[in-house]
Amino acid sequence: MTGKQAGVYALVSLLVVSVSMRTSITSVVPLIETIREALDMSRISVSLLVGIPVLCMGAFAPFSTRFGLRWGGVRIVAVCLMFIALATAWRAAASSPLIMLTTSLVVGIGCAIAGPLLSGFIKQHYPGNSAAMIGLYTLGMGVGGVLGTGLVHPLMQLMNGSWKVSLSIWAIVPLIGLVMWMPLVRLVSASVAEGTDAAPNARLPVRNGRAWRVTAVFGLQSLQHYVLLTWLAPLSLEMGVDERLIGAVVMVYMGLQTAFSLLIAVLSNRYLDRRSWLMISTVILLAGLLPIGLLHGPHMPWIAAVPLGIGTGGLFSLSLTLPLDETESPEAASAWTAMAQASGFLLAGIGPAAAGAIRDISGHYQFAIAGLMALCLLMLGLIFSMKPATAASR
Repeated sequence: MTGKQAGVYALVSLLVVSVSMRTSITSVVPLIETIREALDMSRISVSLLVGIPVLCMGAFAPFSTRFGLRWGGVRIVAVCLMFIALATAWRAAASSPLIMLTTSLVVGIGCAIAGPLLSGFIKQHYPGNSAAMIGLYTLGMGVGGVLGTGLVHPLMQLMNGSWKVSLSIWAIVPLIGLVMWMPLVRLVSASVAEGTDAAPNARLPVRNGRAWRVTAVFGLQSLQHYVLLTWLAPLSLEMGVDERLIGAVVMVYMGLQTAFSLLIAVLSNRYLDRRSWLMISTVILLAGLLPIGLLHGPHMPWIAAVPLGIGTGGLFSLSLTLPLDETESPEAASAWTAMAQASGFLLAGIGPAAAGAIRDISGHYQFAIAGLMALCLLMLGLIFSMKPATAASR
């Protein structure tokens, strides 16, 4: 395989693997109410099927840099894909809440460790075009999210109404990712001695104020996304959207998020600076929260889904790019990403359960939406406090 062929293959493999980072999580979302009724779970406990992977992405992300330096990042990504596939397949036997929650735990750990290593891979192999590559990475995750949310109901119908099989069949995606990724394990192992000479700047930047601002922005935008991902479908149902169209509302949200995560990442490389695009994306997100926070009716979720998807898409890709802007080496990029994901996803993981608790106590979602609006204002303040150079592409 020539150098050019290897580069193209690496791009395709990165795209396929990034799809694997979301399908096992988002496929649960349209079936939240079905799973809750089938396993007799409360709204708080069923929200953990999404919340646990997010919490894992926070709790286990710091280990990714250490594992990558010791055994090689591409090898560890392959191991993570294998565990994600096994846990997803196990859902076919989900006869209790414990099994479902355990599969979510394993999926979350796999995504948590693989994510920062993929950022380091991008920093190492595409240092001059990191924003576009992060856009490709987020595009893949968005595609995975859309496929998971949009096809799980049709799959359930094909599987004679079995929600268990319709969830477990998504194990195929990380398996394909693993098959695609394995040649890269051999290529990288032959060309560079991974796992040696850990760089001093590979430590988590816990004493760096800029790193904490990046982490806060990442955490708040993640919280917004996972609350919307978990509860947009039930909220739409409550507002009067036809049950058969609930998945379509989520698909509109996820589809626009996917498209604009790449588009805004590319635009941020050419026009303005990263801080400006972060503020624009936050304002768009706030505009999407207003219709479902202040008004009621079956058309409101459809109206809101457009700016919600655009805003969260831009925020996600830009917040993933910030650690790469601030660092000079793949090890440091992985460390900054690990810190952002560790603290950020721990914060985000609280969101779905908190929103579910607020819904159970108040009887509606408006208070939870009002909380998301307040967090948008907090994000604007944090982003404004960044110097333009902090968010600028290098």
